[in-house]
Order: sequence, then structure tokens, then C-alpha cells
Amino acid sequence: MAHLEVVNELTLRAHFDSKDILHTKTGSMVGFQGELDFSKELIGPGKNVIGAALKQFIRRMTCENMQLTKVTPKKKNSVGYFAFKSKHVTVINLADKETIAIESENLLAFTNTCKYGVMFIPLGTISQKGLATSTLTGPGQVAIVTEGNPIAFSGPCVIDPDCLVAFCGPQPILNFDLSWKMIIPGQKSGETYSMRFKSEENLVIIQPYERISGVNISMDGGNSGSRPSDQTDMDEDN
Repeated sequence: MAHLEVVNELTLRAHFDSKDILHTKTGSMVGFQGELDFSKELIGPGKNVIGAALKQFIRRMTCENMQLTKVTPKKKNSVGYFAFKSKHVTVINLADKETIAIESENLLAFTNTCKYGVMFIPLGTISQKGLATSTLTGPGQVAIVTEGNPIAFSGPCVIDPDCLVAFCGPQPILNFDLSWKMIIPGQKSGETYSMRFKSEENLVIIQPYERISGVNISMDGGNSGSRPSDQTDMDEDN
């Protein structure tokens, strides 16, 4: 399989043998040496056409759709470079049958030995990330991108859903901080919900960046779970 490594934190380098295949985020190629062929994957990776088409349909219906490009070497020892919006790149090595759930926006590339699938995450509707998330099962390598350097937690732990990038192990449960303060302007904490990973088997990856999302249930019009308003926000409102 192709070998993945990080270059200068912001770029993924892939070393190809003669028959390696790499699946990448469409438009992420920034350069290559040797000869590589790029083809759009119309229904996603998978040897079973019907199964791949069904998974593609599910991803579209659950807002977890991601355009992928298949990269195939035409020449041995070719090297490809991939990046996305100057985001930090991390390579994850998956053991045989080890599965990781990844937000599609954070997925940069994965080797052909990984099995690509979909996991339903109803909790995603709270943070407006959709009803499902992408899954990859090893053996193989996966490259992710994050806003800033990622942080990894071992379970049990609690995280902000809007910072979640990926996790291994059992699914989390959602905690709500619902009280009278939620409906009174200026009294909410800005942290009204969280994800709790209870198992020691959990490995959770977050980014030091909070997506703009959440549920509007307070009187001041703010999004619960979004970043607290600052002076700039107040000036714009006025």
C-alpha cells in the first residue's frame, strides 16, 4: 500500500509502489513527482458497486457526503503531495479491524486497504454536523486535517461536539446543561451541551477550533454551543 507521512505539519506526502491506490479529498493535490493518475470516484471506494452506491446515497441523505479522488501511480516510486487550506495534517495508523469515525470535512486521504463506511450519529443533529459520520476500518493509514494541532484524549473524557474530529471505540452520549439560566439574556455559560465518552477503549481527537453551530434556544438569540459573543459581535448587532 502507499506509505503516508507528514511534511512540515501542513502537507501529506504519499510514497507509491507500482500498484498502490490512494483515496484523497478532491482538489487536495498540490504536486507530485513521477507519474500519477487522478480519477474522480463517482460512487465512493469499494469493490462492491451496489454496496458503494448505497453508501453514497446514505452519505448524501445524511449530509456526510465527500467528493473523493482515486490516485493511481503509473510509475514505480512516484510521490504525491496533498494539503487542504493550510490545515495541520496528522497520519493515523489503523491496525487490522480497528475502526475510526471521522468527520468528512477533516478527512484528507486514506490507503486502499482501509474499508470505507458510514456510522449513524443522531447526536450530530445537535451540533449541525449531520446524521452520520464516515468510518474507516484497518489495516491501513488515514490522514486527517485540523484547524491547529490536534489534541488526543483517552476515555473517559468530555469534549465540545463542535471541536470533534474523530474517535475510536463506543459512541458517546450527549450531555445537556439545561436550566433557567438558558432563557435569561447574559446568564448562559456558552457551554450548553457536551459529548461524554465513557469507555476506557475510547480514543478521541479534537481540534482547538469550535465550529459555528448549535441550537438557538435562548432569549438573547445566541446559538447554544457557539462561541460566546464578544465586543465585535455586540457592535455588529447594534
